[in-house]
Amino acid sequence: MEKIFLLTACVAAMMCSCASDNENVNAIENGDKLTFSTYVDMNSKALDKSTFTLNDVLCINAFQYSGSTVGQQFTNNFMQNEELTKTSTGWTYVNSKFWPMNANDRISFVASYPNIAPSISEGICTFDFSVNANATAQQDLMWSTITDAHRNDRNGSHQNGILESPATSPLNDVVLHFRHALSKVVFSAKAATYYSGATITITDIEVKNLYGSGKYSLSDMLGKGSWVMSGEQNCSYIPLSGGTTTVIDTYTRTFGTSLLMVPQVLSTSAENPSTVTIKYTVNYTNPSKVVNEERTFNLATSVLKDGNTWEQDKIYNYIFNITLDMITFDADVSDWGESVSGGISVM
Repeated sequence: MEKIFLLTACVAAMMCSCASDNENVNAIENGDKLTFSTYVDMNSKALDKSTFTLNDVLCINAFQYSGSTVGQQFTNNFMQNEELTKTSTGWTYVNSKFWPMNANDRISFVASYPNIAPSISEGICTFDFSVNANATAQQDLMWSTITDAHRNDRNGSHQNGILESPATSPLNDVVLHFRHALSKVVFSAKAATYYSGATITITDIEVKNLYGSGKYSLSDMLGKGSWVMSGEQNCSYIPLSGGTTTVIDTYTRTFGTSLLMVPQVLSTSAENPSTVTIKYTVNYTNPSKVVNEERTFNLATSVLKDGNTWEQDKIYNYIFNITLDMITFDADVSDWGESVSGGISVM
């Protein structure tokens, strides 16, 4: 009899080392044009998009005002859904903007990847986002904000809602520090021990009853935002289909494609719980035989550091611990007891 246990759901809240995208675009001759560079924040925990590549496109909105952001509501009166495109020389955009000459003028920026234009109401920027049903085509939703930037301090007073202390010295570029708005979900497996004569192969993984879309709204101070789910919690995703990688021993291996999901409270409903189903085969060598196995687990009742909630900017690693119970034998001899005779009639 084969058994499989969902060993644990390790919340990988460790700091991931992210490669920076720190190529700079030289300022044009008069030094006043707004130029941009990007950096995927190394404090991000859900690491998927670690650097930007050629032809990536960002969406940026900007608000020009006088004084500080106190009492101000963000609007895109300075840059409106401008597309920043990654080229071989840096980030370019069509409608050139220049730093205000007035020393009291300030600019706040809101940038998003992929190129999603926000709706803006009462200073709140909201992004509609849907997870691609195809796990291999999912995108990483990221955001970056800067407040109170000006020609002599081009990275402003706050980055992503966090106070810049001490203030940065003037730079040619506005450096956009991106953070992840999604949860990253990873599935791994290992064998409890080495099983002689048996090979375990993970073939399929499917998760069910999840939210697939929502609205992400940045705070009124342009800091970390919050999610509101959209639609029904009935979406399914397949991180692995027709897999052929084997589990050999107690070494943990990652299987399939990681999921980039909208952060959510997992369903504990008895009728439609949030589940993960794993399928695997056990291949015996002598004689040759393949046994197919399937197990389903409730994601909401697994051991999560954050309870039954997937939070933004975190990795959730679910580890399947596969145990095979060997068939063993014992034997004894029973008395036959008394012999009983009877006749058989032949017709």
